[in-house]
Amino acid sequence: MQKPLKIAVTHMRHAMTGGVERYLNYIASYLAEQGHDVTIICRSHEEKPHRKVNFVVLRPLALGAAHRIYTFAKAVEQHLKTNKYDIVYGLGRTWSQDVLRLGGGSHLTYLEKSHYITHSRLQDYLKLTNFRHKAAIDIERKALTSHLPLKVICNSNMVKLDIINRYHVPEERIVVIHNGTDTEQFNADHYRDNAVALRQELNIKNEELVFLFLGTGYKRKGLDIALKAFVKYIAAGRQARLIITGYDSAVAEFKQMAKQLDIASSCRFLGGRRDPEVIYAASDVYLLPTRYDPFANSTVEALASGLPVITSENNGGCELIENFKNGSVIKMDGDEVGELFDAMCYWSNFDALKDAAIESKKIAQLNKIELKLAEAAELLIDVYKLKNSIT
Repeated sequence: MQKPLKIAVTHMRHAMTGGVERYLNYIASYLAEQGHDVTIICRSHEEKPHRKVNFVVLRPLALGAAHRIYTFAKAVEQHLKTNKYDIVYGLGRTWSQDVLRLGGGSHLTYLEKSHYITHSRLQDYLKLTNFRHKAAIDIERKALTSHLPLKVICNSNMVKLDIINRYHVPEERIVVIHNGTDTEQFNADHYRDNAVALRQELNIKNEELVFLFLGTGYKRKGLDIALKAFVKYIAAGRQARLIITGYDSAVAEFKQMAKQLDIASSCRFLGGRRDPEVIYAASDVYLLPTRYDPFANSTVEALASGLPVITSENNGGCELIENFKNGSVIKMDGDEVGELFDAMCYWSNFDALKDAAIESKKIAQLNKIELKLAEAAELLIDVYKLKNSIT
């Protein structure tokens, strides 16, 4: 039987919201439940995710966001020199770890495929965010070259191939563990009454087809692509509604775009909400023509809710999609609007939706959060044994 380990999990920000932050809470709680001594090393935190989890707060003096990123990584390095842990599990933007999880993929790839499309370089310069990007890139390069950990966890094969090509990380150092989800939370059967109430509130009839776009960062997630495809869909004489939800400071621009495209009456902008499980349950098809997502959590959330997922090849989560079975994967080759339109037409068949609901839930069951946490925990133990064999 494996003895309890002293495990440090590092991430600058501990909170209750955010993709990496949610994973941090999940893995810390899971490891504590397994009897391990778990410490979260961070710069700031909220309440404990589990009563047995401890915090170490490192707040070195920092001038601005870029300096804050770098000084935290340096402080972690110094802390680990004088405080011994059996395993250090880094969740990004540090270079001192035994296992590194690249939940956000490569920062360089994010900039190339998404950020520079949605932000001008002048904006970055004026907001001083260029310095923050440089700090993130420098730390990433250090973590994947001169300070390469024993294992790197990628949440998709897409990210795995990317870091092999960028940093020449040996393939045997990389383990792919797809993102998991809470299949109880995202179970549409639990929210039927809430879903009916939401559709009534939005004046959507029971028989009307509902496409859903959900995400923070509308441009990166491809809302403009979804709106243009929806125009073609309506122009083809089809009837449906498009629900848009998520946080974005540019929401007014996209509302104006829907108005200019003459589809505003068929679109419902809900803004940021805290009940995504209800919104999935009120919808029929999930759209995510994203420009870059290492693995969008919403992919497996939608599958767990019984929806077919239409997403792009630039979403690592597309690795869970089998075309015309539980969704469709579109290429980002210049005709993504046309491909999205074709997929939307295919999934307008209610018989196909019934079959997809079964297949989607099957895939989600294979990607339950508990199973993915167990995979990560097992890897940490294997790395601990490997460290001991080396020393």
